[in-house]
Order: sequence, then C-alpha cells, then structure tokens
Amino acid sequence: MLLVEIEKPANEPLSTWFSELRDWLDANHCVPSVFALSGRRIDGLIYRISFDNAAQAHRFSLAFKRYSPVVRRATPFEREQLCKMSAAATEAAD
Repeated sequence: MLLVEIEKPANEPLSTWFSELRDWLDANHCVPSVFALSGRRIDGLIYRISFDNAAQAHRFSLAFKRYSPVVRRATPFEREQLCKMSAAATEAAD
C-alpha cells in the first residue's frame, strides 16, 4: 500500500480542488482505499490518499506535482488504521 500525501492550495476552494482530484481518479479508474485529512503543513491542509496499486499512486503524484505530493509506503500501524477506516466506510455504505 502506498500513501500519497498532498497539500490543498490555500487559495482554492475545497470543493473545486476535490472535484479536480476526483475527475482524475475517475478518468484513470482509480479507487483509493482511503482519502482523509491527515494534518497541516504550516498554513496548508494535508490529505492522505492510499493506493493499493503503486503505478496509480505514482501517476497521481505526477499529475498533481504542483501540489507537492509525497509518495511513501504505509507503516504497519498506518496500514492497520487505514484498513479499519476502509472497513468502516464500506459498512456505512451498505
């Protein structure tokens, strides 16, 4: 599992930014396991997106390089937490 951490631009509305990311994910048939707020970097919000497919994670990071994405492997603790979040989201959708 790879994580892409990406910073939301301060000058862009959240809905516009999410739509841009969602359009790319849909067009590239990507379904990230989890998409969640993970913290702040100075004045910016950082979102964490988990990908089971490494190639998709890297294509996503290249497509949005202007937002300073960081791609890295999930730690065992993060993987456990992300799996729990994903399971909870699946249960809520059912």
